Amino acid sequence: MSIQSIFKRFFRMVFILSILTVLPLQPILAKSLDSGLGGAASQAANLLMANTWSNTGNLNTARGQHTATLLTNGMVLVAGGSDASPLTDAELYNPLTGDWSVTGSLNTERREHTATLLADGRVLVAGGANASGKLASCEIYDPLSGVWSETDSLGEARSTHTATLLEDGRVLVTGGQGSIAMLDSAEIFDPVSETWSSTGSMTTTRRAHAAVLLSDGKVLAAGSYGSGGAYKDSAEIYDPVAGTWSSTGNMGSGRQYLSATVLTNGKVLVAGGHGAAGSLDSSEIYDPVAGTWSPTTGNLNAARRQHSATLLPDGSVLVTGGLDSGNAQTLECEIYDPAAGTWSTTDSLNAARAFHTATLLPSGEVLVAAGGLYLSSAELYDPRDGAWSVGMTLNRSRTGHTVTQLLDGSLLIAAGKTSAGFATTAEIASLNPASITDTGVMNESRYRPSATLLADGRVLVLGGQGFAAVTLDSAELYDPGSGSWSYTDSLNTPRENHTATLLPDGRVLVVGGANGSILGTAEIYDPATEVFTYTASLNAARSWHTATMLQDGRVLVAGGWNGSVSLDSVEIYDPATGTWSLADSLNAGRRFHSAALLADGRVLVMSGYLGSSRIVSTEVYDPLLDAWSYSGDMIVARTYHQSLVLGDGRVLVVGGYDNSGITKATEIYDPVTETWSSLADLATERFYFALTLLPSGNALVSGGTSSTAAALDSSEIFDPGLGYLNSWRTTVDDYSFPLNMCASLETTGSGFRGRKFSEASGGGTTNSASNIPQVQVRRIDSGQIGWALADSSSPFSDSTVTTLPPAFLHPGPVLVTVFVNGIPSRSAVTVFETCSIFLPVIMR
Repeated sequence: MSIQSIFKRFFRMVFILSILTVLPLQPILAKSLDSGLGGAASQAANLLMANTWSNTGNLNTARGQHTATLLTNGMVLVAGGSDASPLTDAELYNPLTGDWSVTGSLNTERREHTATLLADGRVLVAGGANASGKLASCEIYDPLSGVWSETDSLGEARSTHTATLLEDGRVLVTGGQGSIAMLDSAEIFDPVSETWSSTGSMTTTRRAHAAVLLSDGKVLAAGSYGSGGAYKDSAEIYDPVAGTWSSTGNMGSGRQYLSATVLTNGKVLVAGGHGAAGSLDSSEIYDPVAGTWSPTTGNLNAARRQHSATLLPDGSVLVTGGLDSGNAQTLECEIYDPAAGTWSTTDSLNAARAFHTATLLPSGEVLVAAGGLYLSSAELYDPRDGAWSVGMTLNRSRTGHTVTQLLDGSLLIAAGKTSAGFATTAEIASLNPASITDTGVMNESRYRPSATLLADGRVLVLGGQGFAAVTLDSAELYDPGSGSWSYTDSLNTPRENHTATLLPDGRVLVVGGANGSILGTAEIYDPATEVFTYTASLNAARSWHTATMLQDGRVLVAGGWNGSVSLDSVEIYDPATGTWSLADSLNAGRRFHSAALLADGRVLVMSGYLGSSRIVSTEVYDPLLDAWSYSGDMIVARTYHQSLVLGDGRVLVVGGYDNSGITKATEIYDPVTETWSSLADLATERFYFALTLLPSGNALVSGGTSSTAAALDSSEIFDPGLGYLNSWRTTVDDYSFPLNMCASLETTGSGFRGRKFSEASGGGTTNSASNIPQVQVRRIDSGQIGWALADSSSPFSDSTVTTLPPAFLHPGPVLVTVFVNGIPSRSAVTVFETCSIFLPVIMR
């Protein structure tokens, strides 16, 4: 690629991404350090409730008979439809914020069309109808530019047809209502030449039928309206190699406007639809091996048609809304359990709807949008029920220690105090399979130091408290290659209760702390020269503060203790100028609090001490506005707790002290709704522990102090609770090379088409399949998340996905995760390298 094309692509991406927004999201493993099993639920108020609906932002335009497509950056594109008249409007849903934003309009108003995400990340819209009649026109949406462009037209105008993305990246369109009559014709779109060509005709005419991609790459088409009040029970199979159709077994009931969902065992669930007597409550299973249909053990709890059906990460199927037997829109939803073959009711929608869309998000949630008599409302179904389980036992008890993710995927556990006193020992936890082994001995024992993973893979541990409560100025480096520790340059000022932040250029900013007095100094460590140098001093001396690197590369320092009061002052360090500037003050002074960088670029500050009282309040800093605003109150007022942003963007808060002492309480924050919910308690109360995000997407709590032990050797695992099997997860190859933010990111592995569990999103003609790879790149230290748009010059396959680099992500050690069908891969660990044209931008 030429340097000119690199610049052109990069700056185009920065410009578009600075206008749009992108998303972030989780998993489980076997019985190992990063496995998670069930746990007892907490009885606290606002208990996290799985399988519930909540409202999210309203669309800008009310609509029904539209399409919804999950893009490779996690956003959802809704296009066209009707609000009594066919629409050209299109908009994007941002799961980070729960908001909708207008994007480029279609060139032609249309409803009852199809939308298909192509393997190059663009979206093909085909056919439909408007006031002029049935449409043959087609157009393509480019997520980078947000613009629709016309492409080759269908050979025949059609609506209520189906569109299926084949294994080779072509799109098969079948049947539908033509300008005069129902169609039996089928056509193939080639995204390379952007042309349509005829393929073999179906054995019968079909409209409002279902078509799904089977595990062998063939396509099943079933059902349709007939004539004279009859409904077709026939089904047939398309062979894309031969380009021909052949009949297969008949369904037990004729039906149109049915849903069809490929299950994790490769069989197909057909549910509901419109039959001779109206809406149907029957459902049946197609076995592709035998070519036969059989009824499910039980019927749907409610008859329905024009509903949606979504394959959830745990393999069950969520059916929502539709028209009931009295032709009324329904609130009712239900779940199909493939193991039992039965249906059970679940939480009802907040608004009755039919002709809506349902989209499985990377987080595992389901977004239901619009529908009915032209609704603008949207809501989210959340199947997550996070739980704690017992983890691995450390080789020795530790409190006030550090846990650092290494580039080989293992964890370095070091420093702190043991039950016998100060520790110089260190150990390595390998996660898959699980094991803990001792590694090199530190040069100095230290309690509550800071630990920073450097871009070259070494770990910098500095400061903290030594023997006899002496504050340390020493620093040392761990080399994973040799498993040894070596002294590096000493701090200019001894310090504990400080912060250390890896900057975008690879240096480390060390701020404040205490050494008998509260410090206002800051210094920079350069790994290239291994030297500490002073930088500009803070405007206010502070310890027990938080330091958070913003998406533009600056560092936000908030609150803390000045020796007499909890501070509300906030300041920002600019690495480019080496200077501090005051920012908007917190609404409440606080110390012993925690802070987290949210996926949309804002900073959440949680709890802490105001004076001598613990507070439940939280507040969010918006760097675009330089302003703090209160967010939802926590369930438990706490200090000395730990917080962590999970892969799905929620914030997990664990342990510490509450008003009754050391606490087991855990809770989780949803940044979209700005609400807190209680989780199950830890098995053991603890503070001065370590909280670490694992490559599995689970969270590890290790060590700490409890009310009965000065130091703990136990660990616990939090599983975000999607309930899938490990065999369903995409596999990502480990990276043996750095990633460069000036070049496309090629990710290799297997299962990038969801192990062919296709059409999982909606099971109907208006919902694009969710078996698409979405690549998340996350900085290990700060938790900063970037989602990568597909590189249209390199279509994805089952084993490879090429994406443009997430331009706003800072360089440094990162986790690379691929999400498919709401299920994350186990992350690969590597380094994201800078280049000369790196320009970080704030995303919103």
